[in-house]
Amino acid sequence: LWAYLDVGVFNGLMETLLNNDYEFYPLFVSGEDRPVVRYNLGGPTCDSVDTPFRNVELPELRIGDRLYVLHTGAYSASCAGSFNGFFPPSVVYFNKTKQTDAGGSVVPSGVPVQDIHGLPSHDMEEITTWER
Repeated sequence: LWAYLDVGVFNGLMETLLNNDYEFYPLFVSGEDRPVVRYNLGGPTCDSVDTPFRNVELPELRIGDRLYVLHTGAYSASCAGSFNGFFPPSVVYFNKTKQTDAGGSVVPSGVPVQDIHGLPSHDMEEITTWER
């Protein structure tokens, strides 16, 4: 099956052309029991190169589900362009177990921390988000 993402190799996942060692974190209502499905994940540009991931096993995806791609690398944002009208991402910090906002307040896990203006702590990962 194919699933199409809001991001592709031209607007934030250029490094996937060289490396496919990524961790995926699907975010949907907890407790839902979804079957595991093998996907090819395509980007939004309609370019044949814009297939950042192939043969990825994920819980069955539905329209509107969020899929976070962790460990995207140092150049995911700096190599991003607005090819074909799809704009580069903004950067947020995410921690699977404990999250803090810029003021150090703990926020619920499983949701990215928005609007962080300081440096991330050692237990946080930089991710990119393509929310409109």
